[in-house]
Amino acid sequence: MKKYQILLSAVLLTCLMSREERLWAAVGDWTVYPTYSSYGRIEQLGNKYYLLNGNTLVVSSVVDPNNVSALTRLDGLSGTDVKDICVCESLQKLAVVYVDGNIDLIDNNGNVSNLPDYANHAITGDRSIIGTGVEGEMLYVSTGFGGLQVDLREVVIRASYFDEVADDKEPLEHCRMVVADHVVKESLQQVLDNLHEGNGTQVQQAAQMRFMHGRLYAAQSTFNDYVNYRWGTPVVSILDVETGDWTNITQEHLDPMVKKWDNNGTFHHITGISPSPIDPDRVYLSSLEGGIFQLDGDQLTGYYNALLNPEGMTSLLKDNDYRKSHYTRVGAVEADENGYVWFTNGDMESETTLRCMTPSGKFIKYSTPGFSGYCSGQYSIIGRLTRSVYNPYRFKWLVRTFHINSSAVCIYYDGGTPEDTSDDDRTMFATLIDQDNNHYNPTYFHDLVEDRDGAMWLLTSIGPFVIDDQYEEFFNPGKVRRIKIPRNDGTNLADYLLAEVSCRCMVVDAANRKWIGTDNAGLYLLSADGLTQLEHYTTDNSPLMSNRISGLTIDHETGTLYIGTEGGICAYETDMLKEVEDNGGLYCYPNPVRPDYSGKLNILGFKNGSTVTITDMTHHVVFKEKSDGSIIHWNLQGNNGKRIKPGVYYIDAIEEGGKKGGRFKFMVM
Repeated sequence: MKKYQILLSAVLLTCLMSREERLWAAVGDWTVYPTYSSYGRIEQLGNKYYLLNGNTLVVSSVVDPNNVSALTRLDGLSGTDVKDICVCESLQKLAVVYVDGNIDLIDNNGNVSNLPDYANHAITGDRSIIGTGVEGEMLYVSTGFGGLQVDLREVVIRASYFDEVADDKEPLEHCRMVVADHVVKESLQQVLDNLHEGNGTQVQQAAQMRFMHGRLYAAQSTFNDYVNYRWGTPVVSILDVETGDWTNITQEHLDPMVKKWDNNGTFHHITGISPSPIDPDRVYLSSLEGGIFQLDGDQLTGYYNALLNPEGMTSLLKDNDYRKSHYTRVGAVEADENGYVWFTNGDMESETTLRCMTPSGKFIKYSTPGFSGYCSGQYSIIGRLTRSVYNPYRFKWLVRTFHINSSAVCIYYDGGTPEDTSDDDRTMFATLIDQDNNHYNPTYFHDLVEDRDGAMWLLTSIGPFVIDDQYEEFFNPGKVRRIKIPRNDGTNLADYLLAEVSCRCMVVDAANRKWIGTDNAGLYLLSADGLTQLEHYTTDNSPLMSNRISGLTIDHETGTLYIGTEGGICAYETDMLKEVEDNGGLYCYPNPVRPDYSGKLNILGFKNGSTVTITDMTHHVVFKEKSDGSIIHWNLQGNNGKRIKPGVYYIDAIEEGGKKGGRFKFMVM
């Protein structure tokens, strides 16, 4: 039996943080955003409320119930997927029962005891957890095969009951009766109802995530979870990071507005989000079968589908107006800096899956022969649309992500003239051929992301592949490179990067490093060339609520990485801010450094790769380091390993080319 102690003051995660606070947040800090309106259970233990938020356990104080924080393995919990919670009043213990049958007990002092016996026991039959209840000092757990009786004082399993065992019939009926009687108390239900009105996201598993204009946009999982066919509730949450306020766009809110445009229309499952680069209040949402929704704030200002816009949009089913409204499948949408709105749309016959709405409202269809919205006898989804930014040809990359074994990529070149298709060209591929002439046909293509060198990273169900030269790829479609990691064991052998790991999503930071989210292996941070694994975060070593990463996006101004998981949204403070043009804006904080300050000095405002030097007034160097990021954190210790003496110090930063920037002065008191 393992024991831990939950140190709430040290590990509880902030729910709301302004953008200014984020700029000063320490690298490595985590923030968890609990999902409101999805609390399934609430229990009170002493002066704390424990709530089950989806499969995540969160806690708040009785004094301020809306200030909730998520608990993770770092807080002493033994798992991440919680099935049910139940309090024992007489012992003042909270039982936390996980989906796999593992059991934690939390007492009034925050001590955690673990009972893994059921999770580790080789019991045959249906092991699923149905519910829990407490009677006296006994915890009853209803399972698929029968039930369990757990002694909460001694922390042992006293009995197991099986449906097929005749002698277990009576105690099993009693077990199920106790579980059935475990309902939310009326007083706690009032607390729960008020929490639903709190300031927070209503997105449980965010697959579509974008950051722009100081706002995080997140939508419930749709096609990005096609393996399990979890299409998700149609809801979009918007976080204003300046104020910390959330806005939730729900079907209940939007449908009345939709029906003013089309009485048959409805706010459907979201497949893509694209904030307008030129209008900070506007965002476009593509949907599985509802067309495109144009929002300004929380108001619908445009609605486009095959019924309203037959000249530019196609429905999967066309035999009546109702079906035209309900079966306009748009897999992805991208608004560009010139006012064009690009999207993917198609049906069984159409081979014009790339579409565009011009700034004047005109629709244009682009021919993509051999690349339609129908494959292998199934309607498919062109679920990714990536516009090249760093390549001069500005290719459009379309990825068919759904159904199974239908993955393919189409590269489209519009000649830089979106409204003139006469100079256009395109190519496509479904089979990948690496540098050693190995052929691959991954079950799924998940994502396609351009890095800052203009290389395209194709994330698949068997790992990442790299397309180094987009122009060359256009004429030799399917040619890819698999990154080989040398074993450095005296042989010439190497291993493929993240081989057989299903890579779901990726973002590239200001230093061209790659953050890759996986289906079941957590979050990786790779060096710019992909050869070095810099970090690997899982539920075991971080507050990640699940190892299934469904979406990623980054705020380049503050370096905040937003992570969508199966258990909710969280944020991580990276060491990578927006790239500065020179070192003229060099600065540090805190300044002055007071005698009682025990933290690190944070140095910012220099170009990545610069050499940062700190000297005292006698020009003696007390610190020198080449940066691998946009922030350096110094422990204020000199060359002798001791804290530097009070006085005035100077910071200088020299770029890799030898150019020297400004100088910054700070004081240690």
